[in-house]
Amino acid sequence: MVMIQHSSNLYAANGAAVVFAEKGHFDVSKDIFTQVQEAASGSVFVQMPDVWINLAHVYFAQGNFALAVKMYQNCLRKFYHNTDSQVLLYLARTYYEAEQWQDCIKTLQRAIHLAPSNYTLRFDAGVAMQKFSASTLQKAKRTADELSILTQN
Repeated sequence: MVMIQHSSNLYAANGAAVVFAEKGHFDVSKDIFTQVQEAASGSVFVQMPDVWINLAHVYFAQGNFALAVKMYQNCLRKFYHNTDSQVLLYLARTYYEAEQWQDCIKTLQRAIHLAPSNYTLRFDAGVAMQKFSASTLQKAKRTADELSILTQN
């Protein structure tokens, strides 16, 4: 209803795109978020970092981690001067899902520096360190197994 009466309402369009994303209509939501992002960037009075974050969430949900990382990083730089621990957490989660453990840990450490009393960040950093250790150990074990097979032949 709001979109019909006020077709230029960027906040309503952002909300509609969120609904589409929640319903699994990622392509529609991506199109709307992109249009809102373009409209907001043309205005010096409207700052809408939520659109950038929501668009990054859609890329994340689609498994397009590289684009999600880029969107989160651009949002951090453009709107938060790289100092928002919540957006850093989103970025770290994306690195985690992409199995980029070292980037995940580094990002969580930046977030911990900004929000030292946030123990969730510390826990997440510990989990990421454990995953990194396990993957490194798995690679080392696989290499050792390959060497033993080669020496047996």
